[in-house]
Amino acid sequence: MSAPSPHPVHRVVHLNALFYFANSLTGLLGAVMARGSLAQISLWLVGAASFMCANTLSAAKLGRDGWDVPSSGFYILAIAQGIFYATLPTLAADTFDRQWLFALCSGVFVMIPAITLINTYAGFPIWLKALGWLACAPFSVLVVLTYLDRSDSPWVYPVMGTGFFLFQTLGSAWGIVLWRTS
Repeated sequence: MSAPSPHPVHRVVHLNALFYFANSLTGLLGAVMARGSLAQISLWLVGAASFMCANTLSAAKLGRDGWDVPSSGFYILAIAQGIFYATLPTLAADTFDRQWLFALCSGVFVMIPAITLINTYAGFPIWLKALGWLACAPFSVLVVLTYLDRSDSPWVYPVMGTGFFLFQTLGSAWGIVLWRTS
């Protein structure tokens, strides 16, 4: 019995881009739904799962190409997204409070080192690396608001929404760049 042939890279990057775009689409669709509704949370759960899948595929592709450090960053970013994923049912239960924000912020502390590692990939242009740092900024503000006990601030939702939008945009850009360079 012979070993299976290696998986063609083009299929991986196509699937990767599809998952990143699914995250962007479900994020945007969920944003127009009633806050905390079953439809919104369901869309965001699908989107978060898609983002985790895309990051895992990115990690596998870069690891196979010999880029172990940025590959590990994508795995770590999938873990950070898993933390965000786990907080979504609390949002649906409309129990959004300081404790929920602390749980969400624990994902931020994982996300920042992940972006640092991902940005060591030489195949990403400087604008894409800068977009990665820019996407971290709103979440850093969210951490500050949370630790200053400002979870009731009117800025929490817009800051959080901006952060997720930037990460959805970043993911789509990663998908395109990885697809075009493969």
